[in-house]
Amino acid sequence: MVLELGLRVLAPRPGSRLDLYPLHGADGAVALAESIDLDDFLDRTWTVFQRDRLLLWRVRPMLALEAGGPGVVAGAGPWRLHTDASGRRVDPDGPGGPLRVVALGDSSVFGWGVDDDEVFVGRLPADTVNLAVPGYSAVQGRVLAEQELAALHPEVLVLGFGANDGHLTGIRDEDALAARRGSWGRVRYAVSDLQVIIRLRDLLQPVRLWMARGALRRGVLGPRVDPLSYAAALRQIAALAPGARVVLVGICERGEYRDQLRRIQRESGASLVTYDGETLDGCHPDPAGHAALARRIGALLP
Repeated sequence: MVLELGLRVLAPRPGSRLDLYPLHGADGAVALAESIDLDDFLDRTWTVFQRDRLLLWRVRPMLALEAGGPGVVAGAGPWRLHTDASGRRVDPDGPGGPLRVVALGDSSVFGWGVDDDEVFVGRLPADTVNLAVPGYSAVQGRVLAEQELAALHPEVLVLGFGANDGHLTGIRDEDALAARRGSWGRVRYAVSDLQVIIRLRDLLQPVRLWMARGALRRGVLGPRVDPLSYAAALRQIAALAPGARVVLVGICERGEYRDQLRRIQRESGASLVTYDGETLDGCHPDPAGHAALARRIGALLP
């Protein structure tokens, strides 16, 4: 009995929840808590994500969520979600083509809320690789690009960040990622999936939401990635794919971040596609929106 209790408390739990605060900041976490069943959302979230020491989280590999996959908001219907062995969103029936297009971005580029065959990345007439991860900032995207982009040899690079960068939090993404690379960060990561830590984190969710509301009222929080650092990260990602045509995609980002996209467009000659059409939940494009994005981006392909 003592051994069993010890295993229940100390053993890793493969389905551990991911915290809303790293994904969406204090303001995003508060907004979600006020609009959805938070416990249900968190339980569904861990079916899609897994923790990652260097990037905070990744999409789980080999997902095949057919009916009953995670909804976007309360009452949303199921959607089909498949990933490959690297955790990349895939559509086996995509059109394909001789051109290699690699996309990095957040949940809108990933296709949160729509079926595999509706995501704009997979609908492009090209050989596409979707590296987007829901909740990612441009800083996380830069680290992911450093890990994976060189081996993919993209001819076109689609970058769609900004919706998460402006979320308010007590620690910048750059600092959070740097902390994970240190010795103490490795120790914290090693114990983060222990059941006792998971249970404690779950119990503290109401307290953290209360603290987040207070911090928002006091105005003491800053963005996950400030606009200038956001622009720098996008330029650094583009530099990792020399010779590739860059297509910037603006979806649901705050004004100062879209201003940075326009500045990069003017200075670098990159293409810019912005989306302000119909959404599923106020942010993520609906299937018709993804179709429109595919047409607009496809028209830019060489």
